Amino acid sequence: SAVPTIAERLGAWRDALDGIGLRTSAAGAPQAARALHGIIESRTSIGGFALSVLTSVAQTLELKASATDCLQIVLAVDGAATLVADGRREPVAVHDIVYLPPREQASLVFATDFRVFVVRVPRVAVGARLFASSSIRAGRIAADAGIGHVFSAFLASIAESVDTLSVSELRPLELALAEFLV
Repeated sequence: SAVPTIAERLGAWRDALDGIGLRTSAAGAPQAARALHGIIESRTSIGGFALSVLTSVAQTLELKASATDCLQIVLAVDGAATLVADGRREPVAVHDIVYLPPREQASLVFATDFRVFVVRVPRVAVGARLFASSSIRAGRIAADAGIGHVFSAFLASIAESVDTLSVSELRPLELALAEFLV
């Protein structure tokens, strides 16, 4: 088989990101597209939670507009980022959590190689009340203290094991995650 072209590799990466509700802006410069590589490991729970560990080179990830039926939660496992939302830029440290509500335009800019744990929470899992509020905006939860520290550690433990957990083992974790959110 032939070695894939840069365009084919970029297309495959876009398709993979699309599957977890994200898109990349790495295609801007040909050298960025040439250097692009990454790995995505995903599982979907019985309740429809999509759990993905994404490891890649520096790039900007954006929430896809078509992902409007889900709340996205992103745990920065490795590599610092900048959250860009509502005209503001906010640093995201390792272990911080970023939440991206439906209908919200936001991006995560990674200047270095990174690893993130992405959870797509379907509307039905947390009820309409979380999604009904127009006051919820994309934001960051610092992992250095309080509930942010606990929630970050919980997500990190799932991220470390997501590839070995069975669908039935994911069920209690999704229930606990839903309780964290409401």
